[in-house]
Amino acid sequence: MSEEALRSTKKSRKISNKSRNLNEAQIADIALLLEKEAQILQFYSLGAVKFQDKKLGEILSLRAGLLERMLDFANSCGLDATPPENSSEALAAKGLNEFLASALLIEKSSMMFYDDLINSCKNAEFKELLYKAQAVSYNEILPILKELNSKCEVDSNSLNFTDLLNEILKNPQELERIFQKYDLQNILNSAFSNLIKGILQKN
Repeated sequence: MSEEALRSTKKSRKISNKSRNLNEAQIADIALLLEKEAQILQFYSLGAVKFQDKKLGEILSLRAGLLERMLDFANSCGLDATPPENSSEALAAKGLNEFLASALLIEKSSMMFYDDLINSCKNAEFKELLYKAQAVSYNEILPILKELNSKCEVDSNSLNFTDLLNEILKNPQELERIFQKYDLQNILNSAFSNLIKGILQKN
């Protein structure tokens, strides 16, 4: 991630309705999307710093690019939008396996959120942006997460990331059952604290 992109995340987000082409619900959707994307970017930023892995840097760049395109769209609609301030939240994940499990849940949560917005969206340009975000998450980020997991040292007590990935992809509407099966709530609580719990609660 470039220094310029990192500096941009330190600016506070301000959204004002200067566009006559968007109704209040659409403006709220864009605001929530930007908030979620900025939080996800912060999560990967913390992970890249903690685990010092080049592949996490690649994901960080992909996520930064998505957020930049979303900000450009918001501003083109007449909204004054900038990323939120950089969080001082510490990453609580004890190991890379825990971080990867958390990242998988975040990406799946994101894709479901994109789906919700696509289904309710009336703006063709915004819908195209959401499809692009889905494609980046599914086709580019998930394979990197899977590759990282394949290189992790796994003990008998650790989460089987491959099984988790397959189950989530096969049963995208059954996250609650999968949470219970893999005891994922405890992983979430320890891995990304209030920063990421907020993302899942809003979805």
